[in-house]
Order: sequence, then structure tokens, then C-alpha cells
Amino acid sequence: MKARNAMLILSFLVIRSLVFAGGSLEGSSTGTAKYHAGRGYILRPEQVVTSSFISSIDYTYPEPIGLFGISAYSGNKVISATPGSDQVFVIGLQGARLPMEKLPPLNLCFVIDCSGSMSGEKIQWVKDSFDVFLKTVRDTDFVSLVKFNNSATIVFPSTKMSGAAVRSEFRDAVGEIVSGGGTNLVAGLKTGYGQVMANYRKEYANKVLFLTDGQGGEDGMLEMAKSFAEMNINVSTIGLGVGFNEKLLSDVAKAGSGTSRFIADRETMLEVFGVGLSRMVVPLVRDLEISVRLPSGTKIMGSWGYDCVPDNNIVTCKYPVLHVGDYETIVIKASLPKFESIGVNSVLDISGIYLDFDGKQRRIPDQSMAVHVVESGKETDGYSDAKVLRIGTVLNYAEGLKQIGSLYYSDQDRMTTGEAKTDSIEKRTDALRIANTLKKELYSAEERLESEEFSDEIGLIEQYIHILGGDLDYPEEKIAELLGDRESAVRSSEQSFSERVAGLFLELSMCLTAQGKGPMVVSGFSFKDNRKTPILDFLTSCAETSFTNNTDFPVVAGHDLDKILSEQELTLSGLFETDNAIAVGKLLSARYMITGTVMEMPSSVIVFTRIIDIESSEILGATQIIVNKDKDISAMLRSN
Repeated sequence: MKARNAMLILSFLVIRSLVFAGGSLEGSSTGTAKYHAGRGYILRPEQVVTSSFISSIDYTYPEPIGLFGISAYSGNKVISATPGSDQVFVIGLQGARLPMEKLPPLNLCFVIDCSGSMSGEKIQWVKDSFDVFLKTVRDTDFVSLVKFNNSATIVFPSTKMSGAAVRSEFRDAVGEIVSGGGTNLVAGLKTGYGQVMANYRKEYANKVLFLTDGQGGEDGMLEMAKSFAEMNINVSTIGLGVGFNEKLLSDVAKAGSGTSRFIADRETMLEVFGVGLSRMVVPLVRDLEISVRLPSGTKIMGSWGYDCVPDNNIVTCKYPVLHVGDYETIVIKASLPKFESIGVNSVLDISGIYLDFDGKQRRIPDQSMAVHVVESGKETDGYSDAKVLRIGTVLNYAEGLKQIGSLYYSDQDRMTTGEAKTDSIEKRTDALRIANTLKKELYSAEERLESEEFSDEIGLIEQYIHILGGDLDYPEEKIAELLGDRESAVRSSEQSFSERVAGLFLELSMCLTAQGKGPMVVSGFSFKDNRKTPILDFLTSCAETSFTNNTDFPVVAGHDLDKILSEQELTLSGLFETDNAIAVGKLLSARYMITGTVMEMPSSVIVFTRIIDIESSEILGATQIIVNKDKDISAMLRSN
């Protein structure tokens, strides 16, 4: 049997810098897991924190009008009336992004680990970051600096940063920090709080920024953080590298009404101490509580986010603080009950409360979201909303990694003899099947979103396929065949191809209805290789019929599109590239463009369309259906 490739080194690096992992939620689990996985390990299930994976990405929620905004998204706008329809809903929170000059004055203490493990490039990252910080900090801000190893030392006492001389003194103090010794976390945190207390002012943002790369005694840290949080002195934690106690730092930040971050490189460190500083230190609101109510009878299958608790058909999420520029993501996977009527139905209600700057409790304006309910089989395949497609793909990826890890590490004496060996083979086969499904989903999401944003994840999953295939004694040719397999399973449906296409455009029209009014271009369908077949004419005709009579979104005449394409020397297939579609849309003075592509697989056909917002350059929806390549479809695929 081939040796298990547990130490196989990837030919690429899969660390993604994970600063700003969803405001209040730690990003360390994501970064640490990817770091180890990038070196050829199958991750243990406890290493995969799904909420952290989800929160590590900025999904560009709309800029709020007030202090913060809440946006709701459904994976599909058209859902089945059949009971047990599984849906994914996303609630996005976005704190207002305010320039530095509009922020309240700061009272900060940086608490820096200078133990022996910080020697070399890590301590230099810290020093370089303070050069960036000094360009950001204002004359009205108080700053102090504490270092700790076996004990804690005040390097620079709390001082108002008014004038070049003070800044020069701070820079000199930073330059004198050297690494060595142990890691006394408690002493460092306690001393840091003392420096913030020295110049505590109610009107200031009073904060400790605690950075470490290691582990140490933790007695009393959580109680200390909670006690000072009650005085509005918060702590945010920064884990550097991969050896720190990520659970402790997350718990300290949570108790201290702060944030937790993971930093993997110098560039991310510079960002934290520079343009991203406000996302760690300046609160917008406190004690934010959001309730999401789904229809009675809904079964909550899972909820992910910061401190989210499901109860029957309601999910409640609590945030001790939301900072300037913070984004938070709540994901709910639910099995919906039977709907009594076909057509538009309310599916989700949002309410909540928070404390403003003055400590007054405010209510969040109630919000509702509706979907279009159809008979079973008329819905489309997979997520259609572009944001939910991204988030849902990350969700399925993280949960899949957990399943693979559970199967892989379920028995310690793996691949031995007899029944144990048979059981292990079955579990590895199941793990390999999950990995292959995840790989296909990741590739599909990239194709629909016209991006390579999941390349790291694809690389990791392909490495899993190598490891699992090696354990199962698969020949290299079979492993290569698995790696090249991109064909997704076809969902069972009694609907005809014409009915499935009608459902495709109903989903697309519902996505469009949620947007502001404006003219649109229907580009028509194409293959990427520009061949012409009857299926393209059929789909284009259906698209034009579906949208021509929509007065809110008047369709630009087809001959105008043909003229622009000729002038720009483009084909219809070229419009599936977002940049090309936006350029053509602007020339036609359109607000939206709908593009369509057909992909022929060995035994199936994928038809998908996208809505592109010309003004924002954002993909709003990416809808698809997958059908078997029967004799009728095969005939429509033959070239004219």
C-alpha cells in the first residue's frame, strides 16, 4: 500500500491573509486550518470553524445610510411549495465606513508579545506597522505601548500624540523592543488596561490591542476583559503566526467586547495598523441584538455567525459591539414548511435593538423578505443570488471539510486488516466522494461568477483527492481522472426542458425585480467556442420573450447590440466576461446586462445566465439549470 501522504508539501501556498474576519468573529481558525492544510494534512473536524470561514470574506454589503445597515438575501427568489424545501438565507450587516477625521478621539494601548518566539521577521512586522500607524494617528489621540515576555514593561506611557517630538519618542521606543524570554499573557493584558485607565475619557474610544504569537497562563483573563468592557474599555486580540492560543484570544475578545484577528504576513499587519485601524478600535453601536423569524413550522438545520442561537423558527444573534466599517454575516440553512399558496409569500422577518452612542436603546426598523413560490420542479439548480452563491459555496466547503475530517480520523488504527480495513476503505471512499463533490461545486461557482476566487480552496481539495486516492491505492490515472471530472449531478425533475427554462427566467426576473429600475440588454446565449446550434436560438428567444414586456426594465433593441459588438470586434461569448459586458452596456446606456452561456458536459448540459449591474460592476444573480443530454437535447446541440 502506498504510504499516506500526510506530509506532502503543496506546490502552492494556500494561506489567504485573514485580517478583518467579520468584525466580531475570530479569523484565526480559518487561517490556521488553511496553513496546516497547505502542508498536506487532512484537517481534523475541530480545526474547521465554519462561521470563521464564512466571516473571513468581505461580501461588499451595501453602504448604510445611518450608523449601520442590514441586508437580507435568499439563495433563490423562486422556491418550491413542496414541504422540506431546503433554503439558505443570508443577513448581512455593514457598519458605516467613516474617514479618520470623523472618528472620535482614541485612547489606545498596544500590548506586544516580545517573547523569544517573536524573534526575526515577526517582531520586524510589528515595528514596520508602527511606522504606518504614526501616519494615521492624530494629535488628539492618546497612545501607549506595553511589551511582555516573562513580565510586562511599559515601553511608552500613555501620551497625547501632539507634535513631532512625541511621535519621534514613540518611534524610538518601538525601535528598542527586542525579543526573548517567555510569554506572560496575564501580566501583559493587565498592564495594558492600566495604561488605558491612565487617560480614560468617556468621549474617547478606549481600547487595548493585544498581540501575541504564543501561549501562556490565562488565569483571570476573561474576567478581567469582561470587567473592563463594562467600563467601556474594550480589547481586540491579534494572533500572529500559527502557534497562538486561538480559542483563548477569541474568548478574550468576546468577553472584552472586541474583535479577534489572525495575521499571516507583513502586508496584512501593515493594513491592521493603518487604514484598517478603525475596524478594531472605534465602536458604532453596542449590545446589538438581531432576530430573524422564518415561517411557522420551519426547521432550522443550521445557523452560522457571531453568537447565533436558533429556537424553533427564530434565530437570534447578539453582538457586543459593531465597529466602524465592520461587516458581519449571518447564514441560516432551513427546511421550509409547505406553502399554502403559489406566488409571492413572505419568508423572513428581521427585527432588533441596540444601544447608540449615548447609551439609549434603539429599535431596528422591521424588515421583511418575500419569495416567489412555484410548484415542485420549476425551481432552478443551486444558489442564484450572487452573494448567497459565494457564501453558500464557502458554507458547503467548510462543512464538507468537517465531514472529510470526521471520516478520516474516525478510527486511529486505519487501513490495517480484516473488518477494520474494510470499514476504513469505505470511510475513505466516502471522504473522497465528498471531496470530489466539493471540487465540482467550487469550479462551478467560479465559472458562474467569472472569477478565480476559490483557487485556494480548489487547490486544497485537489490535494485531499491525492491523499485519499493514495490511501485507497488508486493508480495515478484514476486520480487524474477524478481531478479532471467537473460534471455535476443532474437533479431529478419531471418538468420538460421548456418548463425548466421558463423557471430559469422566472428566477432571473425575480432577481432583477429586487433592483432599481433601468434599461437592460439581453445579450443572447452562446457557447464559449462560438459554435452555433439550435439550442442557442431557443434560449435567446425565451429570454427575449420573458423580458420584452417588463416596463420597469426596458430592453435595448437587439440591432443596437449587434452594431456595438461589431464595432468592438466582440462575439456574444465575449460578453460572459464581466469587463466586456460592462463596457458594451455603457455604450448602450444600459443599467443591466443579462448574459447566457451553454456548457456541454459528457452526459449533461448546463445552462446559466447572469445579471450584471453596469453601474456597480457587480454580478447580481447567477442562475443555472442542469439537464440530462437526452436525444432531444442532443439534437438541439448539433451545429446548424
